[in-house]
Amino acid sequence: MAAVVFMLFIGSVTAWGQPGQKPAGAETASPSKDADAQQQTPEAPPAPAEAAKRKWLQGDFSAGLDAAWSDYASDFDLSQYLRFKVDPPQCSKLHLRGALWFNEDLGSDVPRYSALRDINDGFDSHLRVRPLYLYAELDDVWGDSTLRVGRQRILEGAAFNRIDGVYFKQRLGQWDWYVFAGARATIYDDPFQDFVTGGGASVRLFDRTRIALDAYYGQEHRDYGDIDDTSVALSVWQAVNANLTLFGRYDRRNGSGDEVYLNATGFVPAWDLTYEVSYRRQLNTLSDRVNDLTGFYRILGDYKAHDDYFAALHKSLTDHLTVSLEGEIHRANGSDWMTANQDYERFALILAAERICKSLDAQVGLERWNVHGGEGTWAVTGEVTKHWKKVALTVGADYARYEERVIQYTSLPYALDQLRVLLIPGQYQTYNPLVYLFDTYALELHEDVRSFYCKTKWALADDQEVTAGVTYEEDDSPESPYWRIKAQYSMHF
Repeated sequence: MAAVVFMLFIGSVTAWGQPGQKPAGAETASPSKDADAQQQTPEAPPAPAEAAKRKWLQGDFSAGLDAAWSDYASDFDLSQYLRFKVDPPQCSKLHLRGALWFNEDLGSDVPRYSALRDINDGFDSHLRVRPLYLYAELDDVWGDSTLRVGRQRILEGAAFNRIDGVYFKQRLGQWDWYVFAGARATIYDDPFQDFVTGGGASVRLFDRTRIALDAYYGQEHRDYGDIDDTSVALSVWQAVNANLTLFGRYDRRNGSGDEVYLNATGFVPAWDLTYEVSYRRQLNTLSDRVNDLTGFYRILGDYKAHDDYFAALHKSLTDHLTVSLEGEIHRANGSDWMTANQDYERFALILAAERICKSLDAQVGLERWNVHGGEGTWAVTGEVTKHWKKVALTVGADYARYEERVIQYTSLPYALDQLRVLLIPGQYQTYNPLVYLFDTYALELHEDVRSFYCKTKWALADDQEVTAGVTYEEDDSPESPYWRIKAQYSMHF
């Protein structure tokens, strides 16, 4: 059996919802990552003439259907996403920002072991309204500064977290500093329960050198008691020249070293080559921390100290042909087949041809995982896209030797193990064979996953488009095959 690893399939090859890589209906229909990318550090206020011309209300809206079914189960959902920016013309320093996600379950019939199951099927309510961010922003409250109040992402600091609270940042020449405080905000858990706070300062020592020191403190409620964590990070940015940037970061958690990260990105004009290399050293075991500092513990368990090496190259071979190569080497302390933290090598190749035969694009991707102590896995995917004036049509297929999918977790064996620790003196939380034998696995392995898909995009107008796609997937499970249809209307205003 292959090791428990997250399959990082080649997203750029199947960019639209990745219909070929995911089991039908198993992916989380959440726009939160895209929404977070829209919330950026505010730009300087526009000149009066520019502000007069700018629209005071901007944003986008989308509404879609996601339907997946097999002979054993079905999952039908509607979703809507609204993002808006309001800049009142009467108050040039006030800005209102928001992103809301709505999800409606149309009566799904999904057993807990089904590959169609996603995180939304874990809720009793058939209607879910989730504010991804919703805040008011005020410029220059205290000198050159920014004040935000409401739900927001903290895009800088020792943890990239979402809060319901207050954020303040001030810029003083080559210096800037910020503070924030509030309740940890999550779209899948109870809000306003867990307190977080933090702050930091940075200075630009030279034109191409910047140093930052950031701190974070968080509390989180657990059924067996509260936990808290403190993190401090020192970061350095160095632009060597226009074509090479270096970055380094050192993290300390609860008074001891936690992680070292080094990164270099650059461009070689003579070769038309873009590259990235990085090294990450986890200095101690990742275990049950506040979720802002580790989000995978509940599924993967403890993640022991490890070294991770990564390199990526992107090269234009011709005006229409580009090749991308990726490589990753992971070395763990105490690699074991029973844990997610195993020694492995991962290699990927993407070959993209644009505008061949005038209006035809083609892409192919290969990925190989070599897992020590396991069989490893590999995947291949490819697609062809035909472009017309306002319509694009894509057909593709992919194959994955193994794919692991999250299913429902049964907490009773774990709760009994917690009770054992509480009632028996001298007992500690450690490996328990009863939990291992009788618990329901949170991950379920599927083999020989084959997908075929067709998707289209139609530009109705400059500010409106419709996308639709259908996917057929087979694997080794008795529930196979799966069908999935996705359709969405989007508009910008």
